[in-house]
Amino acid sequence: MSRRYPVPVEAPADDSRFTFGLVLDVARVLAAHGYPPMTGQYDGKGADLIELQQALYGLIYVGTPPLTATDSAAEQTEGVHLS
Repeated sequence: MSRRYPVPVEAPADDSRFTFGLVLDVARVLAAHGYPPMTGQYDGKGADLIELQQALYGLIYVGTPPLTATDSAAEQTEGVHLS
């Protein structure tokens, strides 16, 4: 299985596609799917939008190593105590 993310960009800070408008668009899509809106006025608005921006940055430019079968099994049993 080949992945498309993270995208190969030499200087992510110079990528003109990664704008605050992108973050707002994703926030609107989340709200359209029934998640709490991030575009109105509320105390945590700034923190929520920054966290969304960081999550998008991580997906688009940083990525994470793909899970192996062993990782997946370990995650499924984490916190399960057999007596």
